[in-house]
Amino acid sequence: MHDPAYSDPDVLRLRELHAEIDLATLAAVEQRLLPVNALLGLASPGDDRVGLLAAAGFRVVGIEVPVTGTLGKVVVDVVLARAADGTVLVCEAKSGRGIDDEQARKYGALTVVDVVQQVGITSAVTTLRIGVVYATLALHRDTIAGRLEDLALAVPVAVLGASSRRVGLVVTAPAGVGGHPLAGLFPDDLELPAALPRPLRIDHESPADAVRPLVVAEVTAAMSRRETEVGIRSLTERVCPQSVLFGTGARNRLRGTVDDIARHLPDELSVAVSYLPRSGARDAAVLQLHETPETADPRGRTQKYQALDRRRARRAPVQSDGQFELLDELGLEPAVGPEDDDGAGPVTRHRPAATEEASVDRTELAEVLPSSRSESALRTVVLEAHSDDPPALLSQLDGVTGVTATEDAHLHRLSSPEGEIFADTVDPRFWSLHTRMTDSFVSRMVQPAVQRRRDLDRLWLPTQHLTAAWPDAERTGVHVAFDARGLDPGGATSATLLKLTGREVGGTLALLSRLPDAGQGVLSSVDGVQLRVEDPDSGHVDEAVNRGGTFVARGDSFALHQAFVADVLRRYRTLVETLEERRLAFVPGSDPEGGGELRGDVVSLAFSRPISDLQHWLDELLSSREPFRLWGQPEIDADGVASVEVVDLHVGQRLSIDVTVDGMRLYLPEGTCGNTVVRLVSNLQHRFDNRLTFTEPALQQLLEGGPVGAASAGAWI
Repeated sequence: MHDPAYSDPDVLRLRELHAEIDLATLAAVEQRLLPVNALLGLASPGDDRVGLLAAAGFRVVGIEVPVTGTLGKVVVDVVLARAADGTVLVCEAKSGRGIDDEQARKYGALTVVDVVQQVGITSAVTTLRIGVVYATLALHRDTIAGRLEDLALAVPVAVLGASSRRVGLVVTAPAGVGGHPLAGLFPDDLELPAALPRPLRIDHESPADAVRPLVVAEVTAAMSRRETEVGIRSLTERVCPQSVLFGTGARNRLRGTVDDIARHLPDELSVAVSYLPRSGARDAAVLQLHETPETADPRGRTQKYQALDRRRARRAPVQSDGQFELLDELGLEPAVGPEDDDGAGPVTRHRPAATEEASVDRTELAEVLPSSRSESALRTVVLEAHSDDPPALLSQLDGVTGVTATEDAHLHRLSSPEGEIFADTVDPRFWSLHTRMTDSFVSRMVQPAVQRRRDLDRLWLPTQHLTAAWPDAERTGVHVAFDARGLDPGGATSATLLKLTGREVGGTLALLSRLPDAGQGVLSSVDGVQLRVEDPDSGHVDEAVNRGGTFVARGDSFALHQAFVADVLRRYRTLVETLEERRLAFVPGSDPEGGGELRGDVVSLAFSRPISDLQHWLDELLSSREPFRLWGQPEIDADGVASVEVVDLHVGQRLSIDVTVDGMRLYLPEGTCGNTVVRLVSNLQHRFDNRLTFTEPALQQLLEGGPVGAASAGAWI
């Protein structure tokens, strides 16, 4: 039975006033979307701070799914299932104080057979049960619970009330009917340690002011990819991926809103775009992009992005008064290119790739490793590449005058005025470039190509991956760099640079990292390590690696060098690919009237210390500058949550983020490269908080350099 307080108008009004105060903080995302976001967030296993339903074993198996029962069809907003005991929850999300009586009766008449068969839920248990859940705003929870009890449904109904950081559950049940599956899961009123996720930003009922930031972000992403036009239909699907689950009427309504916004963009953006309406020659309207910041002088590209949207004036970010080089005199090379230089540097004109074959195989490749200190060290640069034609992409590296095939289909010889490079592309995603040339030439060759191409990136090794490399090796050097003067100029420690060498380097750094003034992990912000790797069967090699994925080596075993590179890359690949498994996808079902499944999960980061000035922090992070290269228009609501549509300018991909002073959530759409997230994490480690963590234990274990289900791989800090 429901609480007698439901019928007490004074108690009801007090509860509503309390909830209205909390509700007033929800500015960045529409309040009516909070109930469905609450269901999705509570069922998200990626954030154990708020994933109460996930912790109880529930997962999202359907969204906006039509199900027909004995009283007719009802479109179920969210379907949750728990495999362990065959429990299925059909959930209706309501933002108002009223309910549809007929709809409620249809929910009450649904059987578990109806839902399992029509949603397509696979169950390994023989006994199944169903529960009905109404999710609503906190201020309407008791009103809706009272109305559901008045209907005298034949089944118990759980009513979930949610605000930004609070949830509460009550159950209405007729006499003689068993309890609800959620009964006792969490109390009448529970304060959460973090704000609820907001994976669904808009829908077909959203006003233009809510849709416009996503449209501008998607157009910006298209510009960064140098696209020349975007169709309104395609733009709508990019802006709202879940629209594939909508019925025809809802999809057309949202497309109309996007179309109206696009009509006004030529007058609102600082670059040349034009809107072409539907006509006899075009079955749908298009937005033509005549100019993008990418076509501007590289030295002014950042400013072009910052001034893109005339309707919003950007704050000028605080300029840092200098940046540290990654590695200096440590046997490792400096960072691959200046990290805060907007220019791509001089671009060398390339000759056509050579087609003749050189008589080189992997046996001869092993001879490039020097054993004497009097010889130039071997440099191996690992790049992430997305190309089906390696020679064509390799020919675009600056200073490369020819690409020659060898006896090995995956080994290519690159010619340049200063020497030769061997490119090993046997790993289709992570290519290794081996050369004896100077680090300055390698930087000039690689970094400009990385900056201007969407299909090429460097590695962004987290601190833990550097310290976990080859656990049994002797540590002979370490380089630490931390510089928070951009993101957090008022922090306790703004900049630190430290180099240690010698046999006791690991223990010394571990001791220093425990000092009280290392609150944000400054002294463990390792960006380069040096080791001596020995193997009784292979030989020895002195190795050094920085967080940009550049390896420097001398020794008597090229095979051991290759094994060392593979050891580092194995951890990195697993982290990147696991993040890509968290990408959100809205998969339509078979019903033409809509419905489908939400796959993926939210990726959450927790900071070990609060952000002192959130607006400045966001302005700097989203300034379009290196090393983050993120564009966005942050607005902070009264609850201290910034929900931002961000464009990764390196790959031209939009993603959504929520940021508070104590953490960040990332909603990764289909197609997002996991390297985007690792790049963000690695740069935050060296520019804000080296002790940040993933809230999902499996991801955190991979960040620490260990496989899922195993202990850390022997990190020495």
